[in-house]
Amino acid sequence: MRTVAALLTLLGTTGCSSDIEPEEAQATRTLIREGAVAREKAGGNELNPRIVRRFRPLAPPARAMSKMDEARVELGRVLYYDPRLSRTKDVSCNSCHPLADYGATHDSHSAGVEGKRGARNAPSVYNASRHFAQFWDGRAANVEEQAGGPMLNAAEMGMGDGPHVTSVLRAIKGYAPLFAAAFPGRDDPVSFENACAAIGTFERGLLTPSRWDRYLLGEKEILTPQEKEGARTFANLGCLVCHRHRRAHRRSAAREAGRGGAVARSIRQGSGRRHAPHDR
Repeated sequence: MRTVAALLTLLGTTGCSSDIEPEEAQATRTLIREGAVAREKAGGNELNPRIVRRFRPLAPPARAMSKMDEARVELGRVLYYDPRLSRTKDVSCNSCHPLADYGATHDSHSAGVEGKRGARNAPSVYNASRHFAQFWDGRAANVEEQAGGPMLNAAEMGMGDGPHVTSVLRAIKGYAPLFAAAFPGRDDPVSFENACAAIGTFERGLLTPSRWDRYLLGEKEILTPQEKEGARTFANLGCLVCHRHRRAHRRSAAREAGRGGAVARSIRQGSGRRHAPHDR
């Protein structure tokens, strides 16, 4: 009970299931709060460095970007919102990952072309670039590779293949200068591959640093005693097995893959708006 309450205090809500009743949750929150305050008064509420070392702060996007980087981000932003990258011209990346609503829909399975539903829930795109792998089964290594999947998926955007996406992009005259600025020096910059790269570059800027990140960067008084207690519980309970920074997760996955372990099995088995350019 106490561990659930501590986690709820730190996270506000949790994606892990629990059968705890509201009244019990409130009572255990009170117990955790009182325990955290008592620990604070005794001078022992600071997190153990052993726990802190297991996290990495979520750094904000770099402020200094080259003109090419800025152009690539802008192109990615336009592509992200463009429904013409779907077969029915009415589904965009933002349809399943609405940036104005935390980067995810409230549906268990998002609707794609012709109302078709995918096999899995669409997770938030915010902070996705920091994941150790993309898609629920980890089949894409990064957001650039992931960006192409929905466009080609029959139940999502339904474009069939990369060459078809390229032909659609080339038919929209307004895209030519945007691709040329984002990929200078290329003889033929308008392509499915470059579109994926641009969307990925845009998504790498969708980061949401919080007070927790400020704590990891040294602001020790930024968290309340209850939040510190929640972080301690989060680490000690074992939540870090699945929820950790990408480097540690990759190392763990590599070790498990070498042993044929649980992490490797789970990976194998788990199957701001801008107007789009006009046609003329």
